[in-house]
Amino acid sequence: MEINHNSPKTDIDKLVIKYVDGRITRRELDELESLLQDSEDNLMYYRQIRNMLENNVPVNVNSGHALEQVLQRIDHKTKNRKIFKTLQRIAAVLFIPLLISFLIFFMNNEKNRQDEENSYRTITAVIGTVSSFDLQDGSRVWLNTGSSLQVPERFSKDKRQVRLSGEAYFEVRADESCPFLVQAGNFTVKATGTRFNVMAYTGGKPSVSLAEGKVSVSVRRGSGKISEIPLLPGQHLAIGNENQVSDIIEGDVYKFYAWKDGKLVFRNDLLSDIIQRISLQYNVDIEAADPGILNIRYRATFDNESLTEVLDLLKLASPFSYKEIQPVIQPDGSYSKRRIIISSIKPNL
Repeated sequence: MEINHNSPKTDIDKLVIKYVDGRITRRELDELESLLQDSEDNLMYYRQIRNMLENNVPVNVNSGHALEQVLQRIDHKTKNRKIFKTLQRIAAVLFIPLLISFLIFFMNNEKNRQDEENSYRTITAVIGTVSSFDLQDGSRVWLNTGSSLQVPERFSKDKRQVRLSGEAYFEVRADESCPFLVQAGNFTVKATGTRFNVMAYTGGKPSVSLAEGKVSVSVRRGSGKISEIPLLPGQHLAIGNENQVSDIIEGDVYKFYAWKDGKLVFRNDLLSDIIQRISLQYNVDIEAADPGILNIRYRATFDNESLTEVLDLLKLASPFSYKEIQPVIQPDGSYSKRRIIISSIKPNL
């Protein structure tokens, strides 16, 4: 860069350098202001030089030739900046494939994670048995006979959702930020940390029994409307036809999930309800030849008794007779369920 020491811009250079360096005199400051007022070009030039000096080069001027040195340093730094920008462009070219590879890797991982969350494995309790197991979050589940639970390979960050067919008892690990959801038919149970039982056998009477904590049950009705029902400990929610809430019972709800401990507990229950529970637990079909017998109520506890023992103990409380029909082979090669027919004993006249 060539400098004309006799040009007005050269005078501005010298004065600006002194101004920035803090050595300008009052007379020189007046001279600088006069030059800047003379023309718009001088003012723009002053701003450019001052900006370069203040932002790029430390100034320490002692001679008339210092300006050339300063400007040379500015020009050298400008070249360095051009080289740096070139290197930036080269780095960007090299970085782009790495960035693309990282994005592909990240998206594949994210897709795999989502696939795991959307992929379910099914756990089933064999007929005649009760299965218990732990979930990945530390929650524990008991599956009643013939029931199945679909569990994702990995829970999502905002919810822990499982799908139930049959009956299960849950001890959910507390996590308010990630609620636990049990989807069963047309209703869903939401919990954060609690103990509860869900019955959802096909063709049976759906219900939710809360042992500890609190849950909310969202029921989708025939009209598509969703009703949300909160439950407190000791409450049993029965869901009736067309998903209408038929009843909420309060009291000792242990009888609804005593099955997980190998027990059958009845507290002033109708024989019709007792038959349903026995049918599930022993995988039999029980029929009443006399419908009137179904209104008899019982209070009893059975602990790992056989079906015959249960029926014999029941008929002691209220006389009835029963007949067992053995399984028969079906056209497809399978065997039918055992059938039990209960009849009332008519008094002799």
